[in-house]
Amino acid sequence: MTLMAGLNFAGGSEFAAVALWSAAPSLLVIFMTTWLINSRHIVLGAALTPWVEKAHLPVPAKLAAFFLMCDEVWALSMQEVDRRRKLGFPADRIFSFPFHLGCGLTLWSNWWFFAGLGAALGTSLGDLSRWGFMMAFPATFIGLVVAMRPALSKSAPMVVSGIAAALASLWLPLHWSILIATLLGLATAAVSNK
Repeated sequence: MTLMAGLNFAGGSEFAAVALWSAAPSLLVIFMTTWLINSRHIVLGAALTPWVEKAHLPVPAKLAAFFLMCDEVWALSMQEVDRRRKLGFPADRIFSFPFHLGCGLTLWSNWWFFAGLGAALGTSLGDLSRWGFMMAFPATFIGLVVAMRPALSKSAPMVVSGIAAALASLWLPLHWSILIATLLGLATAAVSNK
């Protein structure tokens, strides 16, 4: 569990993989499910890439930046990009690698440590759902959406994705809901940008 948390910095797919592993499906099912859940990183990476490229970072720094790019680090870095752009920083200094690295290493090391601690403590803590810990992921994503909300005129992709995910989750597994929401959000963005 600790090795997986250290190598795969994506909580949703880890939860899905562990749940599927206990149900003993084929490795292909586990792989495809985690790929579907993590497919949103394609969009996140595409949005971050132009800023990373303009920073003229060496390849190891680029690899580190994208390894540490979970949803929260991406959101914080994109907010920092927007802040620095508005302050008039030159194009090659709009992406702050030290800021991104600091956010990423802080979240990654905490994720790794506490995933290992949770695995070590195992069932000795009892049923954690009675304390409301299952709300942590939705609360985190709601906070990210609120912090990064675009102008009302540009919010259609976010609204479509949110509604699609909510409706799809009523009938489909989480990974399919995320994929459908991502695709519909991208389609809405493509249509609304024309």
